Amino acid sequence: MKHTFFVFALGLLLTACNRQDEHIAKQITGTWTQTAVFESMTNYVTAVFSPDHNFSVTRRMSDRTNYSAGTWQVEGNVVLMTDTNRFADNVVRIKIDDLKHDHFLYRDVFLRYGPTNTFYRQ
Repeated sequence: MKHTFFVFALGLLLTACNRQDEHIAKQITGTWTQTAVFESMTNYVTAVFSPDHNFSVTRRMSDRTNYSAGTWQVEGNVVLMTDTNRFADNVVRIKIDDLKHDHFLYRDVFLRYGPTNTFYRQ
């Protein structure tokens, strides 16, 4: 009987987490833009998160344009973006710190959290 209660409580917790993931996924679906300066070079970034969990990111700089695409999913407050447009799959993790209808604040997750960045809804 003790185990039944534990399994039931764990099930409720996992269901609540899954609903939060679904809520975040619905909110970030769409087109987002960002202008960032890195080493005195301006980068114009456009990210598209599709409802079918595919994404594309275009980074335009003065001398080149980079493109990545793949699949995305939400785990907790972290968006995992698996870039399938390269020879080896590369997973980029961004932690969402604040999510509003018109913008969201995020940090890249490597070995530690990077600086806060902002995407704006297009």
